[in-house]
Formats: sequence, C-alpha cells, structure tokens
Amino acid sequence: MRHVYVNLPHYEGVAKELNDNFKLCSKNEAHAIVTEFPDEYSPSCFVIIVKDKNPHNGSYFIDSSNDINFIKTAVHASLDTFFMTKVAGKYSQYIEKEGGLQRIGYFMNKMEHILNASPESIVEIDLTGNIFFYNRKFAKVYQDGEFLIEENIFKIFDENTAIEVKRCMGAALQGSDSNFSGKLINKKGESISIAGHVIALSDDSYNFEIIFDDITTKITKILQMRKIEEQSIVAGFSRHLSHNVMNALTAAGGFIRQIKAKTESDAHIHNLWKIVDNKLLLIEEIISGYNDYTHAISFRLTENVDINEFMSQLVISLAEKNVDRNFTVYLYKITDSYELEYDLSESRPFHILGNKMFLKLAVCYILKDNIRYFSNCQPLHFKIKLSANNDFFTLFIDLEGVEAPDYIIESMFSPWKHTMLSQSFDYWGIVIAGTIVERHHGKSKVERIENGLRFTFEFKAPLS
Repeated sequence: MRHVYVNLPHYEGVAKELNDNFKLCSKNEAHAIVTEFPDEYSPSCFVIIVKDKNPHNGSYFIDSSNDINFIKTAVHASLDTFFMTKVAGKYSQYIEKEGGLQRIGYFMNKMEHILNASPESIVEIDLTGNIFFYNRKFAKVYQDGEFLIEENIFKIFDENTAIEVKRCMGAALQGSDSNFSGKLINKKGESISIAGHVIALSDDSYNFEIIFDDITTKITKILQMRKIEEQSIVAGFSRHLSHNVMNALTAAGGFIRQIKAKTESDAHIHNLWKIVDNKLLLIEEIISGYNDYTHAISFRLTENVDINEFMSQLVISLAEKNVDRNFTVYLYKITDSYELEYDLSESRPFHILGNKMFLKLAVCYILKDNIRYFSNCQPLHFKIKLSANNDFFTLFIDLEGVEAPDYIIESMFSPWKHTMLSQSFDYWGIVIAGTIVERHHGKSKVERIENGLRFTFEFKAPLS
C-alpha cells in the first residue's frame, strides 16, 4: 500500500486528488509526507515540502508560487517516482546537488511511462518474492481494484507455479533459460493461465523482473542479442587496442634492449635502466589488465566448480611460488615480494557454477596490486583462510603490517568514488577481482583489521 501523510491546509485540491491515488494516513504510518511545514521532515520518509522558500532540510521542495495544477502534477509525479521502486532510498546522495532529484524524477517518470505502456504485465520482486513494483497492465489484467504492493508473488501463484518460478530465479542468476508457465489466482479466486520469463536485475540485492505474456521468447532474444552486441564491441575494441599497443611496446622494448647492450653502465645508469624496465612492465600490466577487465564483464560460468577444493589448490601453489608464467597477472615476476601462510582446515565441498581461470585471476590480482601499492613494505606477509558452510563460501586474504588512509581503502574496489586521482587507489586489478566475484554472484570488500587489511570474497550457494 502507498501510505501518504498530507498536511496542506492551503491546498485542499491537492489533498483531494492524492486521496484518489494513495492511501492517506497518519504521520506514524506514512511512507511519504506531503506538507507545508518544514518541521515535519522525517529522515525515514520521502518528504515533499510545498512552500515559498526552500527549507534546505533534505526534503524535496516544490515552489508554492506555481499555479495549483503545476503543484498537483509535481506532487503526484514525485510520489509515483518514489513508490515505483525501492531505488528511491538511494536518492538522498543526489538531493544536495542542484537539480539532482528533479533530473532523477524526470528519468524515473519516463521509465515508469515506458513500463506502464508495455503490452506485457511486468512485476519486480526481491529474493523472497516480495513485490516492490508492478505496471498498470499487471494490476488491470490480473487484479481487481487496488493491488497491495507488499503482496508476495508466491501467494498469488498456485503451488506448482511458485516452485517453477523459484527455479527460474536460480536459473536467471546463472544466465540460463528462465521461462515458465502455470497458474495465477486473482483476488476473486479465479485461476488464470500464465506464461512468463524471469530476468535477474543487475544489482547486489538479488532482485528479479518477471515479464508475463506469450511474447517473452522474443524479449529474451532481444536481450541476448543486445548483450552479445555490447560484449562484441567492447571485446573487439579491447583486442584491437591491446594488439596495436603491445606490438608498439614490443618493438620499442627490442630497441631499448639493443641500446642498453651498447651502453656503458655504471651504478647510476644501471638504476636508470631499472626504472625504464619497470615502467615498460607497468605499461604491459596495464594493457593486459584492461584486456582482462573487458573479458571479466562478459565471461560465462561454464564449470561446476568445488570452489573450496579449487581455492585450496590455488593457495598452496601461490604459497610455494609455483605460479604459471603464462598467467597475465605477471605475479610470477614478483614472487620474491610476498610470503603467504594459509589455513585450509575446512575441507567440506562447496559447488558453484563458475569459471576457474577468472577465479584464479581474482585472487592473484589482490596479491599483485597490493605488492605494487605497498612496495616500500616488502616482502608483504599474506594470510589466507577458507571458510565454508551450507550457505556461503568465504575466502579471507589478510595483509599484515601495512597502513593506508581511509580514502584509499574506500576506493580499492571503487576508485571512481573520488574525483582526484591522488585520493583513489589506482591499481585496477582489485577492481577486476571485484568484478569477477560479482559475475559469480558473490560479494567482495576490504576492511581495516588490527594489524593491516582484510580482503573478503563471499560466494552464496545457488538457489535450489
């Protein structure tokens, strides 16, 4: 239900119109507040202030000098935008930017118009099946009267359909076929035959979109073709760029080696050549890292992997410095820069659909980028621990004896959080590692511990 508290003594027409579209309630029950009084601001609600002057208290402001029709439209559109999806909770970071919320409101309204104009019934749900958005077609075709947004989708399916949709949610997370058919029970108790398709939305909260109708096969093909086209463009540009730059770099490296061989060398010259060699290696790593990232956003999960067993073998290889020379992270060139201890005491199997090459990339990039950044603390001391239970597999990488400011730690997985390069962690291998974990439907983070830093990769068991 869309609960709204309204306190507009001078705008009775606005309140009357809102009563036709929202459930008016007391302030304590409200999800949103529309008022003339800035002191009624609530941090737990979406607040709209209709006033002659912006109170600057974090509320959404509508100038009361506008005509009544404009105010009605602005209030209604803002509330619709808020209730359309749970992303409204993310608006606060934009409110302080001039015009930010208005721009978001404009695009959200456009999105809602497109979804409501769709010939298909569309519903968005979270992992447990709670509905947080539905378009008008769904409410009109499958419901009578007002539809409760707090409703759980599985309560309006028959038992077999609920099981099938849950299966499709798991399949959607793995990028597999997620078509279903079954029965939906409307509020009148009528059984309606349905067909649909489940899409996993791109966010870290496991949300899904269900599209009902018999044209979902066409929609699936369009989405697949669009994804393939985007991946082809990015991968093609990456290969073109890396191929040409690496060719130029190889040629330049050959000339440099000839000059180096013909140059008399003392200690000073030797140090200069060492700087040149390190810079060439850094350029090579950057190009390879870019190539890895373009592949990391498009690789497929093709293997049934016991991630506990795989990671255990990888960690032992890293501890013994037995690193494949063909591996693009170039960790084999700096094995004398780290020491590694490990705890592999938990040996229970934990199977996920994954890609072994990229799982290996993720771990090695964490080691390599920290070696690069904390070059004055070498050799670095890492401790790795694996943990598995029925629901989660977790890999902890502790880096001891290092210190970094908060703004560096905050930007290790998200360097774009800071506008200044000097305020961000600019070794992007850790970003690639985070992307790889996300593609495996996992989560990654870095945090400060007593004697250094802890990197965590967490993988959730697939939906059954």
